[in-house]
Amino acid sequence: MGSCVPKRDIPRFIALYQRGKLPVQKLRSGFVTFEQLNEGFDRLADGAVLRQVLRPTHESFPRHRGAGFIGSHLCDALIVRGDTVRVLDDFSTGIAPTCPTVLN
Repeated sequence: MGSCVPKRDIPRFIALYQRGKLPVQKLRSGFVTFEQLNEGFDRLADGAVLRQVLRPTHESFPRHRGAGFIGSHLCDALIVRGDTVRVLDDFSTGIAPTCPTVLN
């Protein structure tokens, strides 16, 4: 978010958007999936696009903070559904034994 102070700025951004003063749709050049991520970076470097939104496909859900109570249950539900889940967690709020399915 750069120099953004989320607690202060996000409500302002939402208010501007709701008043029609922040044309978010004009700032977005398109969507990329994880499989298209490298090509997306190439398009940014070439100046072909302004902003791209990363849209995970239903087959692959990245999950940060997956070892906490809510994250581990969400990961388990996605795995049971048949999705592939990748978890990035520093275990600052959770512990490895809470997510045995993800660690296997």
